Amino acid sequence: MAYLLIWAILWKAHLPYHVDACGYAYPDHEINAEAFHHGYVPLWNSRVSCGTPQSASWQSACFYPPFFIFNLTGLNDWFMWVALAHTAVAFFGFYAWLRSQKIVPLWSELGALSFAGSGHLISCWNNLPFIATAAWIPWVFWAAQKALEKPSLNRWILLGIILSLQILAGYPFFTFYTIILLVLWFECKKPPSFTRLAFWLTLSVSACATAIQWIPFLDFLSYGYLEPWKNFPYFDNLREYGTLIKPDFLGFFGSSDYRGTYANANFNLYFGLIPLGLCIASLFFTQRAQSLFWVLSAGVLLIWMAGRHLFVWNFIPDAMIQFLEPSKSTGIFLFCAITAVVLTIQHLFQKNKKIKLLWIGFIAFFWLLDIFRVPFLLSYPMPNPFQNPEIQKKSEQMKIRLGDSRMLTVRTAGDAEFSGPNAFQDSFESPIRLLVANSNSVWGIRSADSYLTLHVDGAMNLKWYELTQWPYSGDLLDIAGVRFILAPQGLPSPKFKRLDQWENHFLFQNTRASEDMRFVSENREWDNRPAVLNQLTLPKNPWEKTVYLEKDKNGGLVHLPPAGRWLNPLMPSGYQRPSASRASFSFHCSQAGYVVFNETYAPGWRAWVDGRPVPILRAYGLFMAAPISDKGDHQLAYRYEPASFRLGLFISLVSLGLVGFFWGVRRPTSQLS
Repeated sequence: MAYLLIWAILWKAHLPYHVDACGYAYPDHEINAEAFHHGYVPLWNSRVSCGTPQSASWQSACFYPPFFIFNLTGLNDWFMWVALAHTAVAFFGFYAWLRSQKIVPLWSELGALSFAGSGHLISCWNNLPFIATAAWIPWVFWAAQKALEKPSLNRWILLGIILSLQILAGYPFFTFYTIILLVLWFECKKPPSFTRLAFWLTLSVSACATAIQWIPFLDFLSYGYLEPWKNFPYFDNLREYGTLIKPDFLGFFGSSDYRGTYANANFNLYFGLIPLGLCIASLFFTQRAQSLFWVLSAGVLLIWMAGRHLFVWNFIPDAMIQFLEPSKSTGIFLFCAITAVVLTIQHLFQKNKKIKLLWIGFIAFFWLLDIFRVPFLLSYPMPNPFQNPEIQKKSEQMKIRLGDSRMLTVRTAGDAEFSGPNAFQDSFESPIRLLVANSNSVWGIRSADSYLTLHVDGAMNLKWYELTQWPYSGDLLDIAGVRFILAPQGLPSPKFKRLDQWENHFLFQNTRASEDMRFVSENREWDNRPAVLNQLTLPKNPWEKTVYLEKDKNGGLVHLPPAGRWLNPLMPSGYQRPSASRASFSFHCSQAGYVVFNETYAPGWRAWVDGRPVPILRAYGLFMAAPISDKGDHQLAYRYEPASFRLGLFISLVSLGLVGFFWGVRRPTSQLS
């Protein structure tokens, strides 16, 4: 704890020297905190990629209770202090787990240090869902052990709570591998039938209690686009395994001499040279079945990380292996390997009681020093760019100019690369580098660009357009409402009005950008989305008065079904956006037509015209349009209300209510008896 306190002081007003922290994790938590502060659940993020689901994304973790502290404290220093707090959670959890395995305190403490101070968990400081999900792994097994030893309702509820916390922490792959190993370990114990039933019931109740998190996520998977990795996210060459013997074996991530795979930067295998040596020795000295399970599990997981590059896994389709992301099993591998080490070393020292305390002290001392040096090798504090007065001033100036309009930041290849000894710090010291998605979310700036591992289907079409249709031509960005463009080169006038220059970038105003919501009277139908998008790459389309719609396979129009209820039509006049997931528009039209809303077309959006539910048509291949059947004054409302969230919320509340009921009923009975 003293050691973590030192790091807490070092991290004050600093963030990790890593793109994940500044570019992705910090902005996502800022979006969550802002939504909750205004009394809304962060269902939708309107600031990246013309809008994308927020709570359904694993990066959000907006329902994880420990992250609620950001609603009170803000992110600034607390981002890293929460990461360090989860390191403490991981340490005490692993210590409790080893003590439940009858390990003496000394070896339990050292084993816990190896897990909490491993290269993997230290690297995960930059991404809170990573460290939060990994920190609960040992607690899950500790609670399961306690329930096995003395089954009781309270102990099964405790296991369910801990497993629920890991699920809500946000990173589904860590939880997936945890549950797989938990089930295997539990079944190897050959529990009685009643205990087995209680175990599976606990898993089921935990799944129901966290349905608010994973049901929307699975729904997102059903229509989202999983961006393929340039390199599969597993250890695809032998040098990746070099992190077993040296935490910085691959060099510093982001530097020009980094030799690892970008996708594996957080998945470092190091847990100490002494425990590694003992782990190898355990292959020859393992005599107890308890140790054998953990040794075999660690070995299988180590092989699994090689993915399709190892012939053993050739029977698994490439798409499935890529989806399962084998390197994400690093946390559970470390759990197995360190457990095997500590069980073995205790067995050896019990068997050879003549070993002097001097040797025990020697091993413990160097084990401790080895682990304590890992953060200095893998985690580099840099001044928090979001607290930089100069950057704050520039961003406020930009926000005043932009208002609620969208901006696109175009970066050169050199700007987009993070290379060189000071790459990350140099890149985030420049205001230009923090005015891109997702970082612009912190400043309240909306963007047409984004990085999310999972994209709404079609969002990648806009990204492709930005990358391939430059210098700017065509109409798609006009339709997207990109009113401002920050570019490293000039743009043709009079369409683009130059407003300012920052460093080597120019700020332009796009005079043809559409409003967020507008009425059009005509439509044109196309056979499919590619036909629509190809047309929009050409300039001089009549998009201002014509909405481009597309047909489905049956000849009808691609659309989202109307809501099942009516809505009170009384709304403020004009265009209103009270939250990211709600928008309304009061208008007068002289004929029937459509109201186009240039937010991303995604399942979960609903529309009402004068309180009457209407279908939402896919407009221009990416956006939304609601049909208006007659002329006159109308009020239109768009709301993002995904059925998956409502279903998940209902299941979670019912399951929590039932657990509370049965626990409350049983407690007085047990006290009377």
